[in-house]
Amino acid sequence: MGQPPQWESYFAYSRSFGPSSANFLGALTVGLHRPITNPVTGLFGVTGELYLAAPRDTSDPFRPAVRLLATSRALGLSAGVDYDGSFGPTVTFQTPVRRGGLLGHGTMLRLDWLPKGDRRFLAGIQVPVGQRFAGRTRVRHTDAILPSAERAKLTAGTIPRAAETALTRIGYAASQILAYTNLYSEDTAVVRYGRSYGDAMRSYRDELTAAFRAAANDWPLGSAITSRARTGLLDDVILPYDSLFGQVKRGGIRGFTSAAQGRFLRWLRDSSGVADSLQPAVAHVHARWLEIVEAVHGNLQNQWRDTRLVWLPLQLALTEEQYDEQTEVDALVERAVGRPFTDRNALTYLRSSDLPLEIARSIFATRNYHVIWLHDFTGRRAITKDIDQVGFTMVADAYLPALTQAVMRYDSTGNMPVYMILHDELGTTTGGCG
Repeated sequence: MGQPPQWESYFAYSRSFGPSSANFLGALTVGLHRPITNPVTGLFGVTGELYLAAPRDTSDPFRPAVRLLATSRALGLSAGVDYDGSFGPTVTFQTPVRRGGLLGHGTMLRLDWLPKGDRRFLAGIQVPVGQRFAGRTRVRHTDAILPSAERAKLTAGTIPRAAETALTRIGYAASQILAYTNLYSEDTAVVRYGRSYGDAMRSYRDELTAAFRAAANDWPLGSAITSRARTGLLDDVILPYDSLFGQVKRGGIRGFTSAAQGRFLRWLRDSSGVADSLQPAVAHVHARWLEIVEAVHGNLQNQWRDTRLVWLPLQLALTEEQYDEQTEVDALVERAVGRPFTDRNALTYLRSSDLPLEIARSIFATRNYHVIWLHDFTGRRAITKDIDQVGFTMVADAYLPALTQAVMRYDSTGNMPVYMILHDELGTTTGGCG
């Protein structure tokens, strides 16, 4: 955005109102404001205005006049002196009424009070000139509107008893996975009792495979169907939903699960190799499994009561060996955010003596943001109350010089880096910058 402007120009049009406005129609004003204090806070500045007073009788000439005002943009108030042949006091109030401006683009509702003469009260609109960022604001609508779609109607078919039993066990295992992956769940302790996370994951995996094998009546083909179904759940449901974490979401996941079902049915029909007579049973097992996933989502929504915080467990779609290496975890994160890690999310082991130098180097190299996550960063030691020399050195010799350099190059880069320190007191140190 660059530095705030030192001169801010505008024009305004105001109409008179009230009993003293019989001979006065309004005023067309041009003004120039000069901040004295920090222009970002807008605490105090001076303003000069030139305006033409328009008489109601068109045979009368326009009367030019000037104002000199002391202005507080933070309060929206200006007060000063008005001169149109004689001096008089004047008070002005401006407000945008709503975010972005009365009519957008930084426009302001303007009210003037001039105690003397026939132009006592005026109301109008003030429009900034040459202020390209005036009225620009954050996006008004940040909600994520989830797609809505109904499930495809399935061909009539029955699910084998073995598949029904497996689906019941899948629902139980899914509730356990939810409890283990949802740290603050109210029913975590109840659901976890008597079973480990590993047991829940193995049960979920084995029973899902058993359900598809029973429906397809084919052992090896059942494994291939399970793999395709889990891939579809990850690609079409979990990753699209979890990538919206932190946003308010309108609607449920039925649109996502319907997309997953549609793609699965096309694959089942065209590429699966399942006999035509058995395809309806496989499709019904798949649909029942998606209903279990929807129930997990509904459980999460009821617990959190805030869609911004709902995170569908990736374990519903992934087996443990699919995320047991850092490269696999990185690949999942990259798919969720839609872009790759810089430097392949590299991790570096350092000797203790090298750590402060490496942190300082990364601070000076930062252009957008710098994050350090560590266990101890204090101003004074807790017991002796002495200044912590490591923290003092890092601030005085790294953070402040780096910030000074960022300010010096701000006019050319238009970017101010953000430095973040996450303090957990757990004995870990890691970080990253961009």
